[in-house]
Amino acid sequence: MTAAEGAQKPSLGQRWARAAAVFLDPRVLIILLLGFSSGLPLALSGSTLLLWMKDVGVDLGTIGLFALVGVPYTIKFLWAPIVDAFEVPILGRVLGHRRGWLVFSQLLLMAAILLLGFQDPSSPISNISGSIGAWCGPTAMPSWLRSS
Repeated sequence: MTAAEGAQKPSLGQRWARAAAVFLDPRVLIILLLGFSSGLPLALSGSTLLLWMKDVGVDLGTIGLFALVGVPYTIKFLWAPIVDAFEVPILGRVLGHRRGWLVFSQLLLMAAILLLGFQDPSSPISNISGSIGAWCGPTAMPSWLRSS
């Protein structure tokens, strides 16, 4: 009998417990929450906001044009070098270059989502806040991943 044959294989419950324990690591929880918050604007602008605009009576041309706010998620690979080239003035000095961008984009994202929630979807302010949210979402996650 070899050592490998003598070692007991962990049960299915033990393997599931070890796999689930990974998600309780604070670093993994932070990445999970940041991933959710960076994808939230895409869900809001991709479907919810478009349906809301239709219910309010916004014309189909505007709704179709507003669907372009998902483009920043598509060209995120082009957006990342631009973010790396510039520094957020105050937050960059205090927190560092990438964490400064992370906090800046998350603050803008929160403001855009709140502004979007309090506006009529047919107003120009809702289009502006939706666009701001669409550009801040893709910025947040890569900033964190590169800084950790």
